Amino acid sequence: MGMNFLDRFKSYTSSTAAVQIAKNRALQAQYEAVSGFKSKTRSTLKPNDLMKHAQKPLAQGARYYEENFGIVTAMLDEMCKNVVGDGININPRPKLLNGKPATELAEQLSVMYEAHSRLYCMDGRTQRFEAERMILRSYIRDGEVFIRQYVHGGHDFLTEVNYAVEPFECDHIDAGLTDPSNNVQNGFALGKYNRVTGYYYNADPTKFSLTPVFIPASDIFQLANKTRLNSLRGVSKLAPVLNDIEDLASFKEATQLALKAAARITLVHEVSNPASPVESLGEDEDDYPELEFGYSNVTQVKKGDNVKVMESAKGIGDTVAAILAMQRQITSGVGVSHSSTTSNYEKSYSAQRQELIDRWAGYMVLRAMLVNYCCRPTYEGFVNAAFIQGRLKLPAGLDITSLYDAEFSGAVLPWIDPKKEAESIKMLMSSGMLPLSLALAQRGYDLRPILTRYKEDRELQRELEVDDLNFLEHIMTNSTGGNNAKTKQDQED
Repeated sequence: MGMNFLDRFKSYTSSTAAVQIAKNRALQAQYEAVSGFKSKTRSTLKPNDLMKHAQKPLAQGARYYEENFGIVTAMLDEMCKNVVGDGININPRPKLLNGKPATELAEQLSVMYEAHSRLYCMDGRTQRFEAERMILRSYIRDGEVFIRQYVHGGHDFLTEVNYAVEPFECDHIDAGLTDPSNNVQNGFALGKYNRVTGYYYNADPTKFSLTPVFIPASDIFQLANKTRLNSLRGVSKLAPVLNDIEDLASFKEATQLALKAAARITLVHEVSNPASPVESLGEDEDDYPELEFGYSNVTQVKKGDNVKVMESAKGIGDTVAAILAMQRQITSGVGVSHSSTTSNYEKSYSAQRQELIDRWAGYMVLRAMLVNYCCRPTYEGFVNAAFIQGRLKLPAGLDITSLYDAEFSGAVLPWIDPKKEAESIKMLMSSGMLPLSLALAQRGYDLRPILTRYKEDRELQRELEVDDLNFLEHIMTNSTGGNNAKTKQDQED
C-alpha cells in the first residue's frame, strides 16, 4: 500500500516511525487481502485533466510491452493485418451530370494516386501502405496519432502533385501543456465553441527545454481513441489490459523459475564409514572415488555405501491452461481474435467462424476510423491539389461535387472453408444481393482489370481456335483420352 503525505513525513523524520508505519501497512494489506475489503475506487478527474497525467505513461507502458512481450506484438500485428492488410484500396467514383460514371477520370485518378503512394510521406522513405499500418499501430498502442499535411508553399515535394503528409506520434504534442489564460488545453489551442484552432508541435519531444511551434488545425489530422465526451486527447486501447499483461509476464517468469528449480537434482551419497566423509576423502582419495554425471557412466562406490538421487516431482500441471486463460482475457479486452493471436486452433469450424465474425465487426470499426480520419482526408487533399495545379483532364458534363467521391476497402474476411464461402457468395450474387463489383472489391480486386483479363482470355481463345470457355479443362480431358473431348477439327469433320 502507498503511504500518504503524513506517513511519508513521519518516515523521513524518524527511522523508528518508518519501521512501525511499514509494519502497520503490511498488516492492513494482509487483513484486506483475507477479508476481501477493498476501498471503492473512483475516477474524479475531468477528461482533459486525466489525459494530462495519464496519456503519456500509458502509451510508454504499451510501447514497452510491445517491445518485450510477444503477445502484445502479435495482437498489434493481427489487428494491422485484418484492418489494413496490404493497404487501403481506393476506387475513385466521379460521376457525370447524367449520373453515369466518369470512367476515364476515375482511371486517371487511380493511376496518379498509385504513383503518388510510392512517395506518400515527406521523408521519401515511407510508402502509403506502410504509413497506414504504422498509423493504425500507433493509434491502437498509444491511443492517438497525428498526420500533418503539406500543400503547395515552399516545400520540397518529391511527387508531381504538390501534396504529402507526415505522420507523427502523440509525444510531439505535449498533453501536459495547459494554459487557461490563453485557452490552451493539452497542447491544443481552443477557440469559440471549444473548437480546435491549432496545435503546439515539438519537433523533438525528448529535449529538456521544449519550444513548441504553432500549427493551424487545417494542416493536421488527428486519429484518437477517445473514451470520454469532450475529451481532446486519446488513450491507449491497451490501457484496460496493461495490468493483465503485467500479471501474465510475472506469472510466466515465476513459472519458469519454478520449472528450472524443479529440473535440478541432488545426489546423496550415504557412506558406511562413520568417520567424516571429508576427512576420509582427504586421507585416502581412493576410498571414495569422485562421482560424475555422464552418459552410460558406471561408478563403483565403497561396499556398504548408498547413493540416492533426489529430484522434484513438480511438473507443468495447469500452467498452460492458466496462461491460455490469461491470454484470452487480454485478447478479449483489446478486441482481437484469440485463436489467430495465440495460434491456438482447437475449435470447430462453426466456433472459429463465429469468433472471426465477432472480431471482424471490431476490425470494421477500426477501419472506419482510419478511413474517416486519415485515408479519406489525405485522398481528398491529393485530389484537391491535383485539381488546383491543373493536372486533371476533366470530362465535359462532370458533376464537380463528385470529384472527391471514392470507395475505400481494406483486408477481406478470411475464408475458413473456401467451398462454403464461395457458395455463399454465389448465392448472394444470384439473388441480386451482391453485385460483382462489390464482391471483387471485398476480395481486394478492381472490376476493370478483372474484366480486361477476361477479354484477353477470350481473344486468346479465338486466336488458338478453342471454342470452349473452360479450355484448360478441355485440354486436360483431351490429354487423358476422355470421350467428351472435342476439338475444333473434330467438329468441322
